[in-house]
Amino acid sequence: MLCRNPENISISSNMTEEQNNAELPQMFQILEEKIKKMEAFEREYLLNLSTKIDEYIKENIEKNLRKKELSSQIIACYEGLFVIREAYKHNSDYLLLIHYSNTVQEARKEFKFNNLNHVRISNKIRFYALEYFDYSQIDNYNVDSAVQDDFQLLISNDNLVDDKYIRSVSDAIELGINADFERGQFIFRGQINDEWELIPKLLRNYPDNAENIEAALCETLVLGIKPPYLNTFDPIDHLMNLQHFGIPTRLLDWTSDLLVALFFACFDENGEFLHKDGNLFMIERAQYTTFKVNSSENNSLMQPINNLTIDQFKKRLQTSDIHMFEPVIKNPRLRIQDGCFMFFPFLPINLDDKKFVTLHDYMKAKNEYREQENRKTGKSKPKIWIDNRKVDKNFKNLILQELNDYHGISKKTLFVEINHIERVSDYYNQLYEKAKKMAELIKAQGKS
Repeated sequence: MLCRNPENISISSNMTEEQNNAELPQMFQILEEKIKKMEAFEREYLLNLSTKIDEYIKENIEKNLRKKELSSQIIACYEGLFVIREAYKHNSDYLLLIHYSNTVQEARKEFKFNNLNHVRISNKIRFYALEYFDYSQIDNYNVDSAVQDDFQLLISNDNLVDDKYIRSVSDAIELGINADFERGQFIFRGQINDEWELIPKLLRNYPDNAENIEAALCETLVLGIKPPYLNTFDPIDHLMNLQHFGIPTRLLDWTSDLLVALFFACFDENGEFLHKDGNLFMIERAQYTTFKVNSSENNSLMQPINNLTIDQFKKRLQTSDIHMFEPVIKNPRLRIQDGCFMFFPFLPINLDDKKFVTLHDYMKAKNEYREQENRKTGKSKPKIWIDNRKVDKNFKNLILQELNDYHGISKKTLFVEINHIERVSDYYNQLYEKAKKMAELIKAQGKS
């Protein structure tokens, strides 16, 4: 907002005093003593409040507090001036003085202050204050009182608490961007419900019948029916398309785009999880074995399955490890979402209740094995890690708005809507409904 510089605005902080006085309208030259006094008060306010915050953080180390940078903007008009203060962890500390050569009412319209004279907002993201003074009030301004009031507001609303929650896009960027970051090195996943484990939907929702459902979903390939968007009968390609159109599979979606993952940690189209925090995960892609998708070894699966290729077809779906892969040719939605997949094995932790391995289970087991190997060999293979931040449920809608307004990320941009896409989606949903019924029948026959 304050980057705008219409003709009637003079940003005096960039001028020498002589230049400033020469260029200011006569009215401002008369009021300049009052304006300078307010500027001096504001510098004192910023210094005192910053010192008070520093002392408070030192005295409360156990509370995990974080310094917020303070900034002020003074907008001086003919009849009075506005003071805007902010404390925000991604802020820069500065004091900006703007001479607005017009009326207060026009300034309200220009800077979107409406008819407000006094506003104070403090939450876990930011502190914001707007105050209006006419020039007769400035001599009586009490800096110490303002500092004490704002300090109490900051600490009473947990504004300084660094609880690692994501409440804005910039909070999320802190998770995924660092000095050594290279695109594709880290991949991200957003989940709307922080209680969900990192496990594919098929294994989470159908632990006792997952294998039968997958077999039923792949039956069309064995029958020689080539699904949409595929020029192959490779079941892995088939699972990728099923997954992307919302059908539960053994695949877990990831993306190279941090902000796309953040969108999915907040997007709740049906309002089912308004009372749940979201979760944004990050892993290092190279820590997982790459699964061969486009390999000459599988050329025979380009043709309909026959007696000679059925064993190879089955082998493609057999794995005892977790793999990463990315399709060579992506459908339009997958291309825009910059998606890749993690392929899970049908590996139950407990044979009695058929609970399948989650990514955290896998990580724990893998790291224990590496510790044993490192002790035996004297080597130091690095441990697998998973980082995450919770997304505050109260800020999901604000984050979605920010993603849409400033980054062009929304349901409309991520979910390409063309007629062919809709027909493909209908095809896979019908296939899924039939597969569930067939799997239940297989399960019932197995018990009888």
